[in-house]
Amino acid sequence: MVVLGSENSVIPSYTKKIGKHAFNGRLALEKIVIPEGVEEIGYMAFALTGISDIDLPKSVRAVDSFAFALCKFNHSPFDEDKERFEIMGVGIGANLDEVKDIIQKKLEENGNDNLQ
Repeated sequence: MVVLGSENSVIPSYTKKIGKHAFNGRLALEKIVIPEGVEEIGYMAFALTGISDIDLPKSVRAVDSFAFALCKFNHSPFDEDKERFEIMGVGIGANLDEVKDIIQKKLEENGNDNLQ
């Protein structure tokens, strides 16, 4: 199931994927619970929302580009367990240092060790 939502949405427990732009632009959305079982969060799914803190269940494996763009997290949901995510691009959140680290890592993997 692909979820498209509003500020008052509850993501059903049987949901496997939160679709692209599902909650995009809903500034009043400050909190949402992503249930265990969700495996993928689509492109810009929570971009431009009021979410400042979110816990991603262990079932989440893929987070598409800009899924959390311009969200002002109190802490990044990716800090503690980065290795379990298949990050499908950059711009996952407002933390530009995190984006720079991702780009730097890709450059190093490809033989260029300096991000100018």
